[in-house]
Amino acid sequence: MQAIKKANSVRQKDYRTYLVINTIGYLGIGVHLALIPLFFSLDLKFLSFVNIFSFLIWLVAWWVNRNGKHDLAIALMICEVVLHTILVVPTMGWHAGFQYYLIGTIPFSLFSTKFKGRLIVLVSIGLCLTFTSLDAFTHDTIQSLIPAAHIKIINYMNIVISFAAIGIISYY
Repeated sequence: MQAIKKANSVRQKDYRTYLVINTIGYLGIGVHLALIPLFFSLDLKFLSFVNIFSFLIWLVAWWVNRNGKHDLAIALMICEVVLHTILVVPTMGWHAGFQYYLIGTIPFSLFSTKFKGRLIVLVSIGLCLTFTSLDAFTHDTIQSLIPAAHIKIINYMNIVISFAAIGIISYY
């Protein structure tokens, strides 16, 4: 992978963290931009607006990272992923696969200098509880207004995006 130019406000010792956040930021920004028209076309206007908000959060996090505030960027991204998942999964149903994004936040959280020891364990437990709660309450939810074939395609896209995020994190 070609090296990304380091912003002047990023310390050399934080360059790897900066790269991870920067690259994941591009992925998150692109995903939310794509979800806005997707949800709008599926007549899920509320989720379109959620993704406008999500897109803006990811832009802010990307900008904050460029300004050397990596822990804040990571916290913004993780909070957005959790909130987005909690709002989208009950609406779209478990089978659309938006819950997979929670899994990628665990290794991503390890890049934060604020997340240490017990806090990493607590974050992981919280993410696991969120994931299992969503499964318990939404696994049998079928979005009747959206054709099953569309849900299946969205699920596959979410699997690919989640694996891409984990792959990027693992690369660095």
